[in-house]
Amino acid sequence: VDAIRRRLTSEAGRDHLRLIAEEIEARMADEDLPDERLRLMFACAHPAIEAGIRAPLILQTILGFDATTI
Repeated sequence: VDAIRRRLTSEAGRDHLRLIAEEIEARMADEDLPDERLRLMFACAHPAIEAGIRAPLILQTILGFDATTI
């Protein structure tokens, strides 16, 4: 039962990540990423910021995703 649950959770996670990646690609295709936003992305990835918050910080504040999408 646990193995099946893990497999289903893993598959759902992969599908969710794939959808997010496709949405990011679509948004980036619509517009060029200005240098300022790229600098902000690198700033959000700074080692002084907790690792678990870096990606959501970039997705929300710079790329405009809402919390439910993330």
